Amino acid sequence: MEKSSRLHRPANGRFTRTSRPTALVTDGLMVSVRPSDELAPTWGGEVMLRIDVVAAPLGARAALDVAIVLDGEGGDALALVGAALGQLGSDDRVMVVDARGAHVVVPWLPGNHRSLALAAVERRLTHDPHRGTKGSSLARALQVASNGSDPNSMRRVVLLTDGKSIDALGSHSYPPPIGQSPPLLVSTSTEAPLDSLIYVGHQLGATVAVDSDPGVRADAVRGYVPAPGPVAYRNLVVKFEGSPGPSHLLEASGGTVLPAIEADQLVLGEVRAGESRTEVARLTMPSWTATLPFRLELSVQFDNARQGDIGRWKRCCSCRTTRTLCGSHRRDAEMCSRTHLRLRG
Repeated sequence: MEKSSRLHRPANGRFTRTSRPTALVTDGLMVSVRPSDELAPTWGGEVMLRIDVVAAPLGARAALDVAIVLDGEGGDALALVGAALGQLGSDDRVMVVDARGAHVVVPWLPGNHRSLALAAVERRLTHDPHRGTKGSSLARALQVASNGSDPNSMRRVVLLTDGKSIDALGSHSYPPPIGQSPPLLVSTSTEAPLDSLIYVGHQLGATVAVDSDPGVRADAVRGYVPAPGPVAYRNLVVKFEGSPGPSHLLEASGGTVLPAIEADQLVLGEVRAGESRTEVARLTMPSWTATLPFRLELSVQFDNARQGDIGRWKRCCSCRTTRTLCGSHRRDAEMCSRTHLRLRG
């Protein structure tokens, strides 16, 4: 096993140098990985990894500003928000407003921070600070959702409501049509008053989705907020393999974790043209001998949907260099690009 250079202690006794990202680029797809720490104790522990996936905007649509207004606590609210966030691309932005108090739950964020936005919405639905507040500021929340968007982007406003406070708008307080297209009003509960929702949607000039099937309502959200582009890659998988000891994924903000004895996998699935997503993974660090390097190898593989017969055609990243966060690299005969994370004890 190759030895690392001697670790020099700074004069002030404080290690301040931060880690650097390593990017794997191939065929219009970039996967960037950055650890939370460059140094780790040799007795083991955990490290956080930021994983950025960016696909080239070949055939992608124009940028969107998506504002989501949450009104009430319908059981399907989180799934409907997830359906909207799943349609965002790298140039899109999203904001979430709580109708109770017109409180901004998520300010304008880039579309790649969908996991952060979804976590904030989930926290709002489970720990609502306005739970005991009577009434709703729905009209004011819609006005907040209509402000602050990029004038160069198309705007979409999604109103998710359980219908319990929809009458709070009043017959004389309906806001004008919002943005460049009418808003979308979606019920978050099968017990929502359909007549009131349809009437209010008509007053708003909105498209109304109140079907009893939650899948139909989710499809209405996906149709209103179109995907950034066609599917460019399928079955995107990031594999983690530690040496001299195995590392294991404890959890990830998105995707599916597939544990294994020696090398865990994070399945990220489909990636559309123009899509950008950021995920955070928590990884265990085994104990190893002091002064020797710990190497974490990450292999990326995917199916290229632009090629014919994708069911049979599969390969790893075409780049054949082995890179480290220290900046060094060497030629390798392997078919996969592997990122080496060196952590010294």
